[in-house]
Amino acid sequence: MNPQQDMEQENIESAGKIMLSKKMLLLLGIIIFFLTGGAYMLGVQKNASGSSQNIKEPIVTEVTPTPDPFSGWKTYTNNSIHFSFQYPNYWTLEEVRDNGIVDGVDVKGPEGAIHAVWGSGLGGGCDAKNHEMLTVFGRGRDICHIVREDGSEIWAQINEDLGANGSFSVQITASAPSEANRDTMLQILSTFTLTK
Repeated sequence: MNPQQDMEQENIESAGKIMLSKKMLLLLGIIIFFLTGGAYMLGVQKNASGSSQNIKEPIVTEVTPTPDPFSGWKTYTNNSIHFSFQYPNYWTLEEVRDNGIVDGVDVKGPEGAIHAVWGSGLGGGCDAKNHEMLTVFGRGRDICHIVREDGSEIWAQINEDLGANGSFSVQITASAPSEANRDTMLQILSTFTLTK
């Protein structure tokens, strides 16, 4: 072969290689196109079937007011010694006077009773084995807690110094045996506040 034929042969081989490379690139492009298209169609079908939504629904939040546990309850307020508390409206209240030395109030209902007194000479200790930490008059207190044999409970010696007005003491009894009675009595106790 002469040099011109060698060159033509090389050009033909080179052109064949270029054609083969172009065919390979075209084939590779077609494969990528179909893979990408297939993946896209699969995603569209998933969205159409509802398995993954791109459309965001508006979020509607309803605010439900917290019911007032003391709704409909009565409030007892004593302006001379500046305290108040709430109790169920079907309970009875009786004011107690003892020769001006000790005054008080007894409040009774099916769930239990409250005996609150104020004046001079109040106090005393608690020999109960159990105490319970409760919030009364806006602060935590270690309260004398007695559970009787019949299941009734007593919280006693809940005392507050009233300065020149003497002192204040509350005893609360929950009728036996009911968790609902206990809960009601502790709700009442939580409403005791000093108003001055």
